Amino acid sequence: YQMAAGLPKTSEGAALATKIGLGPATGYAALTHGKCTTADGIDDAAGFGELVAALKELAFTEEQMADVWTLLHGLLRLGDASFVGEKGGGHTDSTRDEPAVVAEKAPLEDAAAALGCTADHLEEALTSRTVQAGRAGGSVHTVNLSAADAADARDALVKRLYELLFHWVVLRINEQSKPAAAAARPPPS
Repeated sequence: YQMAAGLPKTSEGAALATKIGLGPATGYAALTHGKCTTADGIDDAAGFGELVAALKELAFTEEQMADVWTLLHGLLRLGDASFVGEKGGGHTDSTRDEPAVVAEKAPLEDAAAALGCTADHLEEALTSRTVQAGRAGGSVHTVNLSAADAADARDALVKRLYELLFHWVVLRINEQSKPAAAAARPPPS
């Protein structure tokens, strides 16, 4: 919410917001599940400004922050990707056995651009899985996922990438928070 409200209002972020296509919080499925994108007494744009100031204080570079905002936008767009059965059905029980396809390409293309992969590769990763029978050297099969299973795969990927981003941010903060003497000492053997 803060990024959607604040990034376009910062001098450094306005161009990036335009470049990545960042829209208001109301435009993202992941931010609208609760049917509320604002809260009384909370200024998301101001909160974003405070976050940026804190990251700068912790020696995050403009490039690193831009990478974080780009990745977060990619995750939001990935959350907008929806799937239907190959014959056009949504993810209901009647389409459980139909292979999934992406309902609309734009969210997936935006997400792929932010993640540094192709939309085709991302679609394949979300709509199928590879199964190896037996031990190493056994036969390998590709199994098509249903629309519901593809949505689950999308959600799992978003959660995992967000988790990895969170861990990276925590590691950077911890590195910057080390006392100078401790940072200069070689690690224990």
